[in-house]
Amino acid sequence: MKKIFFIFCSLLVLFLSSKCYYQKWFGHELIPNHDILDERDYAFVGYTFRKTGIPTGWTTLGAYKTVSQRNHQYPVISVVDVNVGKGKETIILVKPFFDQPLFGSFLYSLGIQNNPQTFDAVNPSDYRSMAINISVVTGILLFIASFIIYRNFFISLFSLVIYSTVPSFIFFSRFALLENILIPFSLLNLIFISSRRKIFLIIAGLIAGLALITKIQGIYILLFSLIYLVNQKYHKKDILLLLAGFSVFPIIYYSYCLYLSPELLINVYLNQSGRGFFGSLNFLVSIIQPKFHQFPIDGYWLWGLISFVILSVQKSSQFIPIKLGFLSYLLVYLFFGSADYPWYVLPFLPYLIISSAKFLYDQFTSPKLSSLLILLVLPISTSLFWGHTIINPQENGLLVYRLVILTIVVGFLIKRYFKNIFWIIFMMTIIIIINKFNHQAFLYITSNWNHLPEQFSIK
Repeated sequence: MKKIFFIFCSLLVLFLSSKCYYQKWFGHELIPNHDILDERDYAFVGYTFRKTGIPTGWTTLGAYKTVSQRNHQYPVISVVDVNVGKGKETIILVKPFFDQPLFGSFLYSLGIQNNPQTFDAVNPSDYRSMAINISVVTGILLFIASFIIYRNFFISLFSLVIYSTVPSFIFFSRFALLENILIPFSLLNLIFISSRRKIFLIIAGLIAGLALITKIQGIYILLFSLIYLVNQKYHKKDILLLLAGFSVFPIIYYSYCLYLSPELLINVYLNQSGRGFFGSLNFLVSIIQPKFHQFPIDGYWLWGLISFVILSVQKSSQFIPIKLGFLSYLLVYLFFGSADYPWYVLPFLPYLIISSAKFLYDQFTSPKLSSLLILLVLPISTSLFWGHTIINPQENGLLVYRLVILTIVVGFLIKRYFKNIFWIIFMMTIIIIINKFNHQAFLYITSNWNHLPEQFSIK
């Protein structure tokens, strides 16, 4: 029976992933706007590393100039004119590039096919195609991780569907940013560390090490691993196995950096530690919704955050990995997040999605009117607006919204007079309709990108 269930789940996940791939791919080279220079930079860094053995990339740090004035072999600094879609501009390229570790750049560079000779010759479609492939893997890992946590097929299914069909999440996943690589690493680490087999602890450590050489903030995955092992009362030897696995890739990478230029590496990190501070309210400003330029305002991210808070106070042992993962990244975010770049909050996403999926499942088994109102105000209202109301301006939107409210409230009130099958059918009907609205919303937002109503988009 277990084998049949495993085969069924595998086929379903592959079917849904392939079904949703078109939306992930459609217009990815243009939407969202590729005006975040870091995307192109990471791909170029990885590409030059693969071609020459030494990474070259764009930087704004002054540490490179400081070290170059001391007549060292490295860094090599070039001032070049580029046009990446915003007109001619001058940037500084450095070799070797130490602003960020190499592994994430290496992954994104694997999509490059046109052998670019200059920074602005890198094709956005190439590096974003790798981001899309990574997002497909992330969806599958969300299904697996949520099943390991809750042992519930429907929560896993909801996690995959939410991540793969909500328009804003689809657009987030297209960015070739390092945070979108940390997300699947965090899920892989959670999957392996949930087993008490020693080989899996070593693999979990290796994954945490790869996260660190993707981005320094990836240290949160190691922090989560250590807290989780202590919380679950693992033996000290198990912790040492995790740390042994973790140390492998960082030792290799930092030995390489020190071989090229130890003084440059130290100066770059000292320079980064002195960056400007946005302020202690950074988290509150950023957490309601990642403020990417031109993105539609929606309630799905906030729904995930509220779901996380509600589930956190319920003191469920099953929720511990999600809670520890979220809090581990929160600590790292507060410590390192001096600027208010919207992509800094993306690693919270898997914890918010699994929380949303559990919250949604609870409405099937033990619905509460207050929880249903949260669903109405945030995800349902978002999908209704972008997938129906704004597309049909001639329709009486207020009347439709009132009918939706009445339908949910009346359905809840009469639930007690019918068997549970009525409520399950009722909720499934709502989910199917919302999924249809999300598809229509995706098409509308994609067709009207850069021309969305100002009051309902992020500027």
